[in-house]
Amino acid sequence: MEKSRMKRMSAQRTIGLMSALSLAMYSCVIPRAHAFDSSKWGHDAATSEWFLSLKDSSGQSCCDYADGVRLEAPEWRRLEDNSFEVFARGKWTKILPGRVLNGTNKVGYAILWWPKAWDNPSCFLPGAEN
Repeated sequence: MEKSRMKRMSAQRTIGLMSALSLAMYSCVIPRAHAFDSSKWGHDAATSEWFLSLKDSSGQSCCDYADGVRLEAPEWRRLEDNSFEVFARGKWTKILPGRVLNGTNKVGYAILWWPKAWDNPSCFLPGAEN
């Protein structure tokens, strides 16, 4: 009788742990899938989908790690060698070439993705240049 009770308790514990793990994984995935579907950007669904499609040169999604931050012209610049620098976290930081997104910028303004735990930005989308 004691063995069946222990088996039942073990099964309940396993189910409880699996449920907690599933909930934790679900809560991590859902916010990432909608990283740019917030009112702070004020874009339509097509533009939100475009944001979600942005990837760096290695194919990593830019908005999987953190929401982007809009940069205005004095906060970013193109250098003579066609690389970029951004002013963020109190200093100028050169963007690694593989982190610069090439192609059409549908919103026109520059966006920087720099997760808090990272030493360098994960992606940079240059804005329209004057």
